[in-house]
Amino acid sequence: MLEIALADSETSAGENSPVTVKNIAERQKISEKYLSKLIIALKGAGLIKSYRGTNGGYLLSRSPSEINMLEVVKTLEGDLLISEMPESDKYCPVENMWEGLRSVMEKHLKNITLNDLLEDYKKHNTQAITFEI
Repeated sequence: MLEIALADSETSAGENSPVTVKNIAERQKISEKYLSKLIIALKGAGLIKSYRGTNGGYLLSRSPSEINMLEVVKTLEGDLLISEMPESDKYCPVENMWEGLRSVMEKHLKNITLNDLLEDYKKHNTQAITFEI
């Protein structure tokens, strides 16, 4: 996702050039097969769009400042479950603790945009972007 945002931001206005799965996989040193699964999920969630043809590939469907990291994490990882408690009719204070932590994490991720990560990357790095999902 960050690779697509970076490629999107490096093109001049109005001349967005889609980035290919092959290009991202090579830069990230991950398999195209694995990356394709991530791309399918991101596209299904409407976070990226695809373009066919010789110059085809993927671009963000919205501005990086409009995509929050909660959307990305939920798309790739599912709901944030810190701990699953067994079904019970009894009150469990530990369950409330985990729910509070999940709520804090969701709020935090919702306040971080893809653009925030992109700007931080540009400020601190000159090497290829790498991150693990």
